[in-house]
Amino acid sequence: MITFVLTYKTDSKKTRDAFLSELEALDMVAVCEAEQGCKKYRYYLPCDDESALLLIESWEEEADQKRHATQPHFKVLQDIKEKYNVVTLCDTFMS
Repeated sequence: MITFVLTYKTDSKKTRDAFLSELEALDMVAVCEAEQGCKKYRYYLPCDDESALLLIESWEEEADQKRHATQPHFKVLQDIKEKYNVVTLCDTFMS
């Protein structure tokens, strides 16, 4: 299994909330969790940074996540991130 812990950094709580609202409107969690090999795809609000959003996603195989990155909704996510000038930090864990 491969797990990614992503931190999406925005310039303010207002921007973070608008970014998250767009993801929720697209039902991004359900769409991604329906993909082959997805074990978990969840957003979290960190208690120590109101301008950040955390994403924890786990995949059975690295190939599953690579397939995820070719899906149309992944492109939509990239466009939304660009709209809000989101900076992405990523940690990867293999088990």
